[in-house]
Amino acid sequence: MKKKPMLLRQDTQVHNDHRVMVVCAMVTCNEKTCGSGSVSTSPQSIRPKPGSLDAGFGVALLSPHTQPDTQDPDHAQNAPPDCERRQSSAIQGHARCPDTTGHAQDRPPGGIAGAGKRTKSADNATYDDLPVAIFQFEHDRIAYANRLGLSLLEAVTPEEILGRSLFDFVHPLDKPRIHNRLERALTGRGAMRPVEMRLRTCADHVRIVSARAQRVGDTSGLIAAVTDITPQRLRSYLQETERNVRHLFENTTDIYYRIDALGKVLMASPAVERILGYTCEAVIGQDSSMFYADPRDRDELVHALTTYGKISDYEVTLLHRDGTHVCVSVSSHAINDEEGNYLAVEGVMRDISERKRLERELHELASHDPLTGLLNRRAFLERATQALQRGQRHAWPITFMILDIDWFKRVNDRFGHLVGDQVLRRFSESVMHQLREIDHFGRLGGEEFGLVLDQCDLNEAHEVGERIRRSIETLECALMEDKPITISVSIGASVSAADDARIETLLERADQALYRAKQEGRNRLVWHKPGYSMSKTNLA
Repeated sequence: MKKKPMLLRQDTQVHNDHRVMVVCAMVTCNEKTCGSGSVSTSPQSIRPKPGSLDAGFGVALLSPHTQPDTQDPDHAQNAPPDCERRQSSAIQGHARCPDTTGHAQDRPPGGIAGAGKRTKSADNATYDDLPVAIFQFEHDRIAYANRLGLSLLEAVTPEEILGRSLFDFVHPLDKPRIHNRLERALTGRGAMRPVEMRLRTCADHVRIVSARAQRVGDTSGLIAAVTDITPQRLRSYLQETERNVRHLFENTTDIYYRIDALGKVLMASPAVERILGYTCEAVIGQDSSMFYADPRDRDELVHALTTYGKISDYEVTLLHRDGTHVCVSVSSHAINDEEGNYLAVEGVMRDISERKRLERELHELASHDPLTGLLNRRAFLERATQALQRGQRHAWPITFMILDIDWFKRVNDRFGHLVGDQVLRRFSESVMHQLREIDHFGRLGGEEFGLVLDQCDLNEAHEVGERIRRSIETLECALMEDKPITISVSIGASVSAADDARIETLLERADQALYRAKQEGRNRLVWHKPGYSMSKTNLA
């Protein structure tokens, strides 16, 4: 019975600067099988008979000087434009090859059945000689790979890949996409469009490939040609990476810099103008020490770099072009030569001026009274404790005083709390004017305040206390009903002793003296006397 060829597709590929036309996968059938629309693709049925054009998959290589067989109507009808793609489908075509004279002649096609054995027969040699990786799949299982296919997956022997799933090699991020394409290829007609994917080879290397596959008849088999495009994609990747790095360098809000071992600025990103007020061109070649508020900070930074090799979040203060201070956080690493000698430093500087301002505000809120701006009770007692410890080390006395505004409740009840707040603020300002920088003054709560006079003996402390009492006595806090509001203050005082280890001891003694001052008529300074017991009378 006469067999007739069924030409499905042909493509071209450029390889080593020569155009190679790969025409393969010629499927032949007899009239009976073609009429039924079935083509057997089992390894036994598709293996060609040597020297015959019967069945299987064949290949013809056309050199650049060989013209296709224009007498073949199937070829004329199905041939794509010359050099349509670099990658050939290597799937379907006519098993014809040129002779030495350039005329097309029949050539036994190569087979792929039993490809794992890779004999030296002409059929397998045909595929092995192709300048493209060829794979055959049953569903997703690899049934055949030519020499370039093995090389592509870096397999030493065919047994390393035959029978394994394609998805054993597909990069995890590409698996969902390739799975969908594979399903469409197995259920569709014709060659699927080229698809790019990443493959992980037997040697655990990643390669980027372009693959094109064709379903084999009505079976679950696919034959695919795969081209390694890693070099091209790496070039594109490097170019894109360079663009991204430059975009990042030019638009980052931090200063990226590089300074040589002599302290000369080699490189600075455009952010230097926003942070320090200088253009990039103005800082290149300058000595970096000129940008530090304290040039010794640079020496300490370089010392840390040469000692540890890198630093992280190292805070220094730089000088803006207008003379203001800029707080920055430096993260850098040293660049050394092959012998370990320090060559340069590179890293980033981040402007943290706003963060430092917020930190100061938070510290202020945590340690200061929001109404008067004085130290709050916790911060005041911490400062008082530190003063007591210094006094014990250096054998000098400190004085602890408690100041209480007389009849303050009446001010609140008569004039309201807003006026009461004004009185507290005016009282605080008046007392602060009588103190030294080394003294500590804070609000203990309500109308009660604490005062520590550091390095002050009894006579000096008494004079300061009386000066405070007189200034409050004459203080006009506010005008209500056309009359100024006047107040007075009662003060209880205590001097530290050699065996005082806790500030609470002085606080308790000063509190006892304060109650005596209230008992004796208010508006006075009273010193603690040993053995005095507080009265339970309400002296508010």
